[in-house]
Amino acid sequence: MNKQILLVLITLFCLSCKKENQIKNISIKEGMSSTTDMFHGKYVVNMMNTSPVTVNFKFSNSERNTIRQVYLKNRLDKESDSIFLEDINNELMPKIPTKYTIEFDDNSRQVIVIYNASDLDSIKGKPNVINFIKRIRLILDSKKEIKNAPISNVEYI
Repeated sequence: MNKQILLVLITLFCLSCKKENQIKNISIKEGMSSTTDMFHGKYVVNMMNTSPVTVNFKFSNSERNTIRQVYLKNRLDKESDSIFLEDINNELMPKIPTKYTIEFDDNSRQVIVIYNASDLDSIKGKPNVINFIKRIRLILDSKKEIKNAPISNVEYI
């Protein structure tokens, strides 16, 4: 009986010490135009007739921590593994997806796909997801290397 209680206590102690599953990386794929490997500081611009252009940028520990905090603050850890959002007011534009893949320490993933993501404020529903995406964009928009990168010439039909 004492051994069983001790075993249960040890198990509970180990579970309470379990490290929180942290975001390991976020990759962003904007249609066929570009891919951003956020935590590794890599932005790849795809071109039609030439090789892709790779741009490296600095991604600091404070930016990593900010992303992780905003993720938890917006309770995205309570959302499903797949989230799909669409700007339904923009019916004339082709449906070009922007895919955010959030990778965790345990190699699990959460995917957020936004169709026609040019105006996040026009997307209805899931304001917590939109707030998280806006923070990601704010950080990436501050990177001079990305701003000065060539623009993809991939055409959409």
